[in-house]
This record gives sequence, structure tokens and C-alpha cells, in this order.
Amino acid sequence: MPLKRGHLPMISASAAVAVMLVLACALVYTFSGARPATAGGRTQITFWVGWAGKELDVIQRFVDEFNRAHPNLYVKTTSIANSYQKMKIAFAGNDTPDVCATVWTHELADYALRGALTPLDEYIAHSTRRPSDYYPAVWETYKVGNHIYALNQTMITFFMMYNKRIFREEGLDPERPPRTLEEFDDMAWRLTKFRGGDSKGELKRLGFAYGNAFIWSIAFGTPFWNPETRKIGVDCPQTIRCLKWLKSNTDRYNYQRLRAFQSAFGNASSPNNPFISGKVAMILDGDWYRSIIDEYAPADFEYGWFPIPAPPEGRTASTYLMSSMFVIPAASRHKDAAWLLIEWMTSAYVSCNVHVGKSPGGLPSLRAAAAEPEYREPYWQFVSAMLSSPNAMPPPKFPLFERFISDYSRMEDYVLSNVKKPEEAAAELQRNFQTEVDTVFASIGLQDKREK
Repeated sequence: MPLKRGHLPMISASAAVAVMLVLACALVYTFSGARPATAGGRTQITFWVGWAGKELDVIQRFVDEFNRAHPNLYVKTTSIANSYQKMKIAFAGNDTPDVCATVWTHELADYALRGALTPLDEYIAHSTRRPSDYYPAVWETYKVGNHIYALNQTMITFFMMYNKRIFREEGLDPERPPRTLEEFDDMAWRLTKFRGGDSKGELKRLGFAYGNAFIWSIAFGTPFWNPETRKIGVDCPQTIRCLKWLKSNTDRYNYQRLRAFQSAFGNASSPNNPFISGKVAMILDGDWYRSIIDEYAPADFEYGWFPIPAPPEGRTASTYLMSSMFVIPAASRHKDAAWLLIEWMTSAYVSCNVHVGKSPGGLPSLRAAAAEPEYREPYWQFVSAMLSSPNAMPPPKFPLFERFISDYSRMEDYVLSNVKKPEEAAAELQRNFQTEVDTVFASIGLQDKREK
């Protein structure tokens, strides 16, 4: 039976919080100004979200339900969609909302290490939530050091999708996608088409658009971070092998020709989407991509999915986890009430019903929710298996990770465009970024001790 609305939790818990160390930034927060303590005699809880449009309407429906169940509280929702910089400014100015769902997985460690978030351990201990309620990799995503700092509704996973019609047209079994990296490369080349049949001519269709070195490096086994030594793990054989593999394939297609072909791709959220329109036969993307296919693909569009292929010495069935997270800022004025809202908004009932459209937008992080009938179809069972994989990886827990991803992409571009050799590019990223990380740890007083 589908999950029904149960009694909203009305618990109390310790609100003790360590002294906060705010972000090293002199910005002054001016977004919301002074906030009233009450609204119509009820304690007002400020709640920031990153959703807009129909998604915001769905979220607000559950906020309204929370408000009706708590006559002494009133949650005021504010959307900062497309303005996430406001969240950073709010943390920097120590004037945050009481609760927010605008911190992403890759930002969690940055804020937590600087003392900008409230640990949720005591609240969780007094609730019915337990680690076993979640996929192991999801629970690890919530942790920084020895503390839990966040919960969420659904978790994004990354894997491969392929166009079954194109497989069939090229004489490949549409029910048998590649299983090894060698098979993947062979199929990608076979599925690629050139105008006039000349492999040196203009591209007509790509089997796969090689790139995204960070996700592929997970499959190749790169040990991005050692929390004991606080050392970045980029300059290693696994990264070098990944970069050389990407380089050999892009050279086969010609890097500049690939870039020119990709620059003409249509908007992903439209019928001109390159995967839907048949310009690319295989893609690497997140499980949310299904909602794009549901909305923009023709009714007879056939597609399948498979894990990211790995080399023999790599990580099989690997995936990367990403999501917006529900957190309580350390500067929150109403932490206990904020927890009540998080407990409700991340419940199995809400997580199962927040999606927009005819199919779910993601797999709930709570196993009980993921067991509901609408998630028993093959697609979501596959996503569940990816979340259960021992090689499901949350963002490494070091500071400046958002910038790290940008630098990783730059390293990839240097290699693919023949500006730098893989060994040189990886060593440079390791050296430069390690210096940045060391500086951050020193600035927050953690250079000589481990985060407790």
C-alpha cells in the first residue's frame, strides 16, 4: 500500500551547538533583513529552498500541511532558485534562515568544517531514524567527520543510458549494452556516423561524447581524498590511466571536431535534446534524466541503462551521489522547530510524493520509501542497485570541493586539447589544490588536529 500521512513527529531534543566559525569572507548579508519572531502569534520559521515553479508548489503543499499540524509554528518558505550565491552570502554574514534545503552534497563539508552547520546527531538519536533506514552510501553522504549534518529526500545517481533503436539499426542487441570498457569503446565507435561515410569528415552522430573526467575517474579508481592524512589523491596511476583513455578516444574522433559537433547540440530540456533527437547514442547522466525523456521524447522512444564501465583494475558499478540537502545553520534561531520541519520534509511519506509529473523525479533515500510500488519497475530497481553498490561514492569530504571539480575539468581540457600531458596536468592539480586545502585547514584551526 502507498505510504499515508502519519502523525507528524512532535519531539524535543538538545539544541546545544558548538561555537560557530563563519566562512572566511567579509560579505555582509542583506537579503532578508530583520526577521519577525512571530507571525500571527506563531513562532515563524524561515525556510529557504532552491525549487521554483511546479516543484516549489509541491514543496509548499507539504509545508502547508506541516503548518496546519503545528498551530504554534509557522514556516515561511523563500525560494532562492537560480540565486544560490545568496546562501553563501547568508552563511558569510552569519544571518541565515532557520532551516534550508539549499546546500548541495559537494558543499556540505565546506560548511560543516567551518562550524556553519548544526550537527543533527542529538536530534536523530531522539527520533526514529537510524542509519539502517538508509542506503549506506547515502548515510555517508550526510556525515562530515563523526557527525551527521544533513538529511535529504532523494539522491541523484549517475550511470549510462543508451538509445535502443540506434543499437538495433547498427546490428547490436538492444537488450545487451556494453559490459566492459573495451566493449564500450568498440560500440561507441560503431554507433558513430560520419556524413558521406568518411571517418575524416563531418560528424553526423556520436556513439558517445567522451568527457567528464571526474565521473570516469571514480570508475578508474582514483582515491580522491585521504581523511587521515588530509591529502588529495589525484596524482596517481588511476587518474593518469583515465586521462590517457579519454585522450586516446577523443584523438580518434578529433578533439576539435568533437567540440564543434557538441556546440551545436540543442537544449537538453527540449525535443532537440541530443540524446532524444538521436545525435548521441549513449550518454552518462543522472537518474533525473528520465523526467526529461518523459516530457520531451516521442512515445515510441526506446532507451536502456547500464552501469558505468570500468577497466579491469577499476571500480565496477560505480556511481557518484548528488543532492540538495536539508540542514540547520548554526545561526538558526529556532533549531528545535527547524528539526521538526526537516524530520517531516525528509519522511518517507513526503519523499514519495514530492515529484512533479507522471513519474518520480528521484529515488527516495529512505529504504522504506524506495520500496513503494511506484519504484518497483526495472528503472528504479536499477537505480536502487546503484545506490546499494559498494562503489557508490558521495563527494569526498574536503573543503573547496566545488572549485576542485572546476579545476578537474580544466585539467581534462588541458590534456584533451594537447596543452599538457596527463602526468603533468595531474601533478599540477595535486600540488596547487593541496596547498589550497592546507590553507583552509590552517585558517580554521584544524592543521594539527583531526575533526572530532
